[in-house]
Amino acid sequence: MDNKTIFKVSLVVGILAPLLAQLGYIWGLYTFGATKLPSSLWGGVWYRADPQGIVNRPVRGEWIPHFLGGILLAGALSYLHAKFLWFPLDPIGFLIITDGHALIEGLWTTVTAAWAIKLIILRVGGSKFYEEVGVPVAIGFIVGAVLVSFIGGLLMVVRFFVPF
Repeated sequence: MDNKTIFKVSLVVGILAPLLAQLGYIWGLYTFGATKLPSSLWGGVWYRADPQGIVNRPVRGEWIPHFLGGILLAGALSYLHAKFLWFPLDPIGFLIITDGHALIEGLWTTVTAAWAIKLIILRVGGSKFYEEVGVPVAIGFIVGAVLVSFIGGLLMVVRFFVPF
């Protein structure tokens, strides 16, 4: 496959996946009932359905300066990352580090470990070793994680429809 075809497929999937996920979520809630599902899926829907939930979660303070500061910082990181090859910070890394779920779930630690391993492989083995060994190993880890998630998802579906 050429790069244009891969880009087109990725673009279509990127547009359709969130829409289909939302439709599947709504279908699951109406088909099985929210209280019957094994988890709350995206969680925290009850306080949004109750008007008192808005009173309990007001907007705190002025957010526009923080929003603009984040845009400026991400723009500066993007410029520095594009201008200087040695500059290690990327705007996506900034987004991952400051995201609440990434902090709670420890996502930034795995990203930092992968970045450090990549840096060591590039410094010690060079770009040829990285392309011949590093990339296939990383792809193997990703494919393995996807397969485990897929098999686990299938087992969860079976477990949902076949109780105990």
